[in-house]
Amino acid sequence: MQWLFFEQYYVEPNIGTLRYWTLTDRLAANEPLVRVKRAGGERALEALERHLAKRAFLANEAYSIADIAVFAYTHLAEQGGFELAAHPGVRAWIARIKQQSGGVPDVHPYAVDPDALAVSPSWAARSE
Repeated sequence: MQWLFFEQYYVEPNIGTLRYWTLTDRLAANEPLVRVKRAGGERALEALERHLAKRAFLANEAYSIADIAVFAYTHLAEQGGFELAAHPGVRAWIARIKQQSGGVPDVHPYAVDPDALAVSPSWAARSE
């Protein structure tokens, strides 16, 4: 549970947000917050590095939902301007996650994500 909270408090709002702003050309519009988000993302990567430098996975030395949740934005951190080269433990962990059965689904750019444009029938019925 601790790592799931970590993802929601440090990874998604910092790394995920900067990735989104970068890929959708919104960095300039959010410039007052960029420095704070970057610092928060760096702190998250440093915490992950400290933990993963000594462990194969985040929780109990076994691949878990915690790894899946934290991996989601962490493996895309460079798209938000974060350098993963300084975090060899994180890079090795990313490689281990990619080797798990089931693999990693393709990540589409925001503009061409086929799932982002889909409208569920229940939502469409409410909006009419």
